[in-house]
Amino acid sequence: MKFQIASIDKKKFVDVEGYVDTGAVYSIIPADLLERIGVKRRRRVVVKGICCKKEVWIGDALFRIIVDGEILEGVSSVIFGDDPELVLLGSHALEALGLEVDVTNKKLKKASYMIMYYSLL
Repeated sequence: MKFQIASIDKKKFVDVEGYVDTGAVYSIIPADLLERIGVKRRRRVVVKGICCKKEVWIGDALFRIIVDGEILEGVSSVIFGDDPELVLLGSHALEALGLEVDVTNKKLKKASYMIMYYSLL
């Protein structure tokens, strides 16, 4: 999947290509790339994998993607990754972008939301 990522101020966008991982809460982008575009390390969190736990830096970035010809943007937390080859788009970013996975057609699509409660004024 191709998408763009930038600092919140939108000064520098960069094109990236990676995997969509609905099992990952946060997206993972190589730390050097995030630093080059001005994303700031904001907090440390502990993440758990199959075999271990690891403390990582998290920052906030702007994600931009084109779906069905429409440009969608959303702000999401992102992990400063230590693997220069690993780019993952996680569920937090998908929610921020208003996207869901169409597993039948192997693509992203605009999410359809169900409201559980509403009131009429």
